[in-house]
Amino acid sequence: MKEQNQRQIQNQTELDERRLRQKKLVRKRKIVLSVMLLTSFLLGCVCGRYFPEIKLGKTEEVLASAQDNSGEEKKENQITNNVDNGTTADGTEKEEQSATETVEEPADSEETNDPFAEIPQVVLSKPVDYSLNQAIRQLEQMEASDERYAQIVENAEKYPEKLLINLANNPEMIAFVADYKGNTRDYDKAELTEKELQEEYPLFLQWDKRWGCLAYGDDSNVAISGCGPTTLAMAVVALTGNDEATPAAIAKFAMQEGYYMSGTGTMWSLMTEGAAAYGVRSEQINISQIEIKQHLDQGDIVICSVRQGDFTTGGHFILLYDYDDEGFSINDPFSLYRSGQKWDYGKIRSQIKAVWALKAK
Repeated sequence: MKEQNQRQIQNQTELDERRLRQKKLVRKRKIVLSVMLLTSFLLGCVCGRYFPEIKLGKTEEVLASAQDNSGEEKKENQITNNVDNGTTADGTEKEEQSATETVEEPADSEETNDPFAEIPQVVLSKPVDYSLNQAIRQLEQMEASDERYAQIVENAEKYPEKLLINLANNPEMIAFVADYKGNTRDYDKAELTEKELQEEYPLFLQWDKRWGCLAYGDDSNVAISGCGPTTLAMAVVALTGNDEATPAAIAKFAMQEGYYMSGTGTMWSLMTEGAAAYGVRSEQINISQIEIKQHLDQGDIVICSVRQGDFTTGGHFILLYDYDDEGFSINDPFSLYRSGQKWDYGKIRSQIKAVWALKAK
């Protein structure tokens, strides 16, 4: 207990020191800006005093331009008044919109926006099992590349510890974390985009703004702990086309039906019994490259539970959907970058704890 109190005091002291450094940095920036503005003002005064012809020339040019355009402005004003009064620019009357005419509503932003549009292109290495202080120091080093990191560090105590550690390992999450406190979405209305529904193997990220803040697990959320439901959602949508099988929906289903074990995480039975509830037949298979390839050749999807390594510092789920001479194609619900890589079986074999093959019923 004494060591824990000392650790809390140390953490609080470091946070106070960081906030003080941030305040000093803000004051320094304000001073620099003030000096720049004062310098610009003085230069303007000097130019106006010793080179008055520049100022007069500019004034005369503006006045001449105003006189030349006065006639055109009158015509434009007259045309504008005609339009506002119910006629078009050519003088014809505007037709009133029929009461029965359908007005097309703007498409929902979740349908038109690319879920990956705000994700920076980065190259990720193996995740590191940072402590909170180590993660914050890592985030401080990123401040030069994006000012949002400074804001996050300054308010570090307002974010879940694991979320900051995840961000330190994966800068792809910066937009999600920066918007974390303001994300008040209705997760029952989380929808998949048309593009996602058309893709053969759509990639969903657990920290997507559409569902990332949804409560899941032990005082956690989908962004931090929801790799299992997110991976199963990808499989269900790919195999059945069920547009309601979002990571949010499956996460809520998993919590309600007891597929999350407190202190442990998502239970493996979600990949079999849980999958069956969504019209998917699933069986646990041997950890064998030959068997995995056989199922992929049959059009099945393979889900793997993996341990610490290239994908996680703890436990994680990934989805395999294809392979070639370069390796396996995967969807990693935590990373866009890793999902775009080919993975040699020899590299990931030792990290695999369990494998399931899924197909539509």
